[in-house]
Amino acid sequence: AFCLLSSLAILFIGFAVFTDLFRPQEMSGYDWLMRMRPAQGASPEIVIIEISDDTLKGLGAWPLPRDYHAALVKALSESGCRMVVFDILLSEPGAADERLAQEMRSFGRVYLPCAFRLRPKRLGPKEVPPASEVLAGVADTLMPAAAGIGHINIFIDSDGKVRRIPLWVNYKGKLFPALGLLAAKRYLGGAARKIPLDYRGALWVNYP
Repeated sequence: AFCLLSSLAILFIGFAVFTDLFRPQEMSGYDWLMRMRPAQGASPEIVIIEISDDTLKGLGAWPLPRDYHAALVKALSESGCRMVVFDILLSEPGAADERLAQEMRSFGRVYLPCAFRLRPKRLGPKEVPPASEVLAGVADTLMPAAAGIGHINIFIDSDGKVRRIPLWVNYKGKLFPALGLLAAKRYLGGAARKIPLDYRGALWVNYP
C-alpha cells in the first residue's frame, strides 16, 4: 500500500509539474511576496530618460529623428555618464544613422536592443529558449558602432502579466543575452555570478 501511494504521489507531482497545474497559485503567491517585501529604492546611478507624450508633442511624431538620439549620446558622454542603454528598437535605417553611429563610436559604451520570435517549446533544466526568427534587429549602420547588443524578449504569463524574462536566447546556435543582463555585467564587471532560473531558463523579475 505504501509503495502504491508513493507511486501515485510521484505520478501526480510529475503531472502537476508537466501541466503547470499549480501555476496560477505560484503566480499569485509570487505577487503577494512582491507586495509584502520591504521597499527597495532605485539605484541613484541609474537614470531613465523617458520618451513621453510631452516629448512627442515637443519634438514631433514617433519615431523621433535619430539626430536627437545622437545629440543625447553626445550630451551624456560629456556629462560623465558611464554607459548608455537604449531600450527602443533601431532596426530600420534612418537618415541620421551616420551621425548617431559616429557619436556611439566616440562614446564607446552604447548598448542596443533586438527582439526575436521565440519558438514554443518546453525546455529542459539547462536549455536556452530557441528563436525561430529575428523580429527586429539593429540597423546595419549602427550595429558595428554598438558596444553590445542584447535581446528584450519577455515571457507573458496566462494572466497577462510579465514576471519573467529569458536571460539568454538561442538563435541559429548563437546565444544573445538579455539587454539588462548585458548592461549589468559590463557595468559591474568581476566574476560571473550564479543566477537562479526557472525551468524555461527565465529569471523571475524583482518588481514592486
